Amino acid sequence: MDKTIKYAKMSEEAKKIQELLKDEFDWSRQGYCIQHKYFIKVNSFGSPECPGWAEIYEANAVLASESENCFEFDRWIGLPYQDQLQEIVLAIHKWTAVDLVWHFSEWATKATNEWGNSVPFGSTEQLLIQFVMKEKYNKTWDDENEKWN
Repeated sequence: MDKTIKYAKMSEEAKKIQELLKDEFDWSRQGYCIQHKYFIKVNSFGSPECPGWAEIYEANAVLASESENCFEFDRWIGLPYQDQLQEIVLAIHKWTAVDLVWHFSEWATKATNEWGNSVPFGSTEQLLIQFVMKEKYNKTWDDENEKWN
């Protein structure tokens, strides 16, 4: 699982994917707090928690203010797993897994060779989310401006 700031930003900006998968995210393993810029952890009670909020709470020794509270899931984004991204593409085209691999490899070859991207992808998740956004929404990631075009 890619737990980099870049993948979190790509996931946050992929609002339609967030909407598709919002009920499928395991927040304790796939969550990122936009407000505090922390990856969600499991607390001692076994519940998902933002370490940023926990630090504020511990430092103040009182309940953090509502503006600091990020317990609402709408302040978190989900980081899609590879299989979740693959399922989106399979549903679009009604491809078999073999078809997916073939089309994905064709696209990845073009993305790395023909489009002049020397190191465009830091992880398989980054590669897959870009493939999904291109196939489903005809969008490409603008690394410089950190948004989908």
